[in-house]
Amino acid sequence: EMLRSLVGSEMCIRDRDITLVERQSRMLRALNNLSVSILGKRDLYDIAWEIARNTASHLKLEDCVVYSVDHDTKKLTQLAAFDNKVSSGNVIKNIMTMDIGEGIVGKVAQSGDHLLINDTKLYNEYVVDDKIRASELAVPIIANNIVIGVIDSENSIKGYFKNEHLETFKNIANLASAQFNSAISLRKEQKTQDEKNKLLIKLEKSNEELKNFAHVVSHDLKSPLRSMSAIISWIREDLSLIHI
Repeated sequence: EMLRSLVGSEMCIRDRDITLVERQSRMLRALNNLSVSILGKRDLYDIAWEIARNTASHLKLEDCVVYSVDHDTKKLTQLAAFDNKVSSGNVIKNIMTMDIGEGIVGKVAQSGDHLLINDTKLYNEYVVDDKIRASELAVPIIANNIVIGVIDSENSIKGYFKNEHLETFKNIANLASAQFNSAISLRKEQKTQDEKNKLLIKLEKSNEELKNFAHVVSHDLKSPLRSMSAIISWIREDLSLIHI
């Protein structure tokens, strides 16, 4: 009986070790695949979608949402997702935006520290997105000591997220931070250039309207000037006749 108990205990330990090794292998694959998939990408949305898809599929998550953080507007915006929020063609249904400091994701953006919530019912500031889930893990993407994004995942099971998930999320955030930051900078440059282009078009239109106005005014002024010139000529003719 004791031998059977020892064998059973050994099998449980072995199964637990195999499960741990399997989880660690999945997490390593997630990191390796992400590093390959985002290599050379410069578009912010492309990078965010790769993070969401890769993280969720390799870690077998119910959902995964990537947010950008705009410190000018004090807002977070969903860039990419992996769950039932996504329709065909990489389009998020009902894109959520929230204030920095609002909800679990907003708190992470505000503090720069991760949050692992084992029971969302006990967290008063939990914000429901598409549906209520029992646990949540949110990790910041940081560049130059500034939070530029957040990776967030929820699960229907209480206490679903373990330390391995947390460490993997942190590694993914660190791995993606440089390219994520570069893509944000590029997006800002493009936005600035677009605004400049719109201003140039507006100026060109204003110049064209000014030219047209000047042409009309010039034409309108010429007509009375011609009349005045004609009157002066008549007066001169009359004067010359009087002198005769």
